Amino acid sequence: MPRLEIVQLGEAKLDPESNLPTYAATLQLTKDEDDLEQFGAIDSYQALGVTALPYPKDSEGFAEAVVARNAGNTDGVIIGARDERCSEVYGKMVAGDSALHACDPDASAMVLCKGTDRQVIMMTKDTGGNNMVMLLDGLNDRVQITAFGGIIEMSEEKGIILTTPGGGASIQIKDETIMLVGKLVIGDPLTAVVPLMQAAMGVPLKGIFISP
Repeated sequence: MPRLEIVQLGEAKLDPESNLPTYAATLQLTKDEDDLEQFGAIDSYQALGVTALPYPKDSEGFAEAVVARNAGNTDGVIIGARDERCSEVYGKMVAGDSALHACDPDASAMVLCKGTDRQVIMMTKDTGGNNMVMLLDGLNDRVQITAFGGIIEMSEEKGIILTTPGGGASIQIKDETIMLVGKLVIGDPLTAVVPLMQAAMGVPLKGIFISP
């Protein structure tokens, strides 16, 4: 009969022949931190469609796994793992929610599925550490992308809205109407300083410029 043990995970890598993940694992046998059983690189059985390589031990902690000894004539195989360093990544969850996230300590990349809210949230961070978010919102019938201070939103109620950082300019497309807030430049923005004239009266159209 297989016996279950909780082990500490170390180096993780893909097997050069099978390309399947293997983990180095150790079991602390007594209170002496040096009294360890070394499992070496052992196989990991993960959920279908999910493959993860745990982050190595650092000053903040380490990943743990459940090993089944003597399973399938092996010294042991990993059947589940967790890393307490990632416990803050997914934030508040309620019954019905699921999260998929990177398992490094920062775990910047994440997909959160909110069950009762019918929402899928994809998140990561740009090079400045700012959030980049894509929201599929089935509860409010909208799709929203937020990044670099700008927002793109689509909904049946409002159509398509593109807003620049700070909200200084925006475009909204709804049915057969295009609504523009801000300065419209036609042509090269570096040379488009000539105002567009109203044909009938020769009056400059406010905020609309063309290249010479």
